[in-house]
Amino acid sequence: MGIKERIRNNPGKYGVMFWIYNKIFGQNKIRVKGNSKVVLSSALLNKVNIYVEGEDNLIEIRQLTRMKNTSIFIKGNRNKLVIEEENGFEGSSLWMEDDENVLEVGPHNRFFKNSHLAVLEGTKIYVGQDGLFAPDVQIRTSDSHSILDKEGKRLNPARNIQIGNHVWMGAGASALKGSVIPDGCVIGMNSLVNRELDEKESLYVGSPVRKVKTNISWSSERIINKTE
Repeated sequence: MGIKERIRNNPGKYGVMFWIYNKIFGQNKIRVKGNSKVVLSSALLNKVNIYVEGEDNLIEIRQLTRMKNTSIFIKGNRNKLVIEEENGFEGSSLWMEDDENVLEVGPHNRFFKNSHLAVLEGTKIYVGQDGLFAPDVQIRTSDSHSILDKEGKRLNPARNIQIGNHVWMGAGASALKGSVIPDGCVIGMNSLVNRELDEKESLYVGSPVRKVKTNISWSSERIINKTE
């Protein structure tokens, strides 16, 4: 059994090796202002910038997750960011502001260049497992700014987002506050999700999205069907 197989089968055994790489060779910048915790459990980081400001925040990046050219920004208190095992982030950004936000990413997802996840105003983003998030995907629980009625009441408060298992969001797709994407769905390129979608294993396209096909599946492999 080669070294890669041994590490994959028991990454915790090689925790010191991961620590040395992340600390010395990975060219990472980790800055924590306040009483907060960053836990890297046998993750592999390369040119990652982590900035945390506030009290009782937690960042936990679990084993065999790989991050490259990615930034994590947290400003507030009692926020929680958990990245499960064997995720991949490349050129992405994870952003949390205000207090008591939660961002949880299940195992075996891939986020590509310019993917942006933002959690504000005490809300939550939950991403299931085995998903694919193409370049320029945006997932945001808040508009960041306020729209008010004549009496000064805010009309656009933040809301949670839930993304199921085995979801593929195409390049430039967005999921805004209140979005729910069921298991097995595909969101087309440049499409906008702004509500709870009603059927799993379906293809949704458009801005805002509409359902165009049901009972689908998808694979990250390129499958070529040859005709006789």
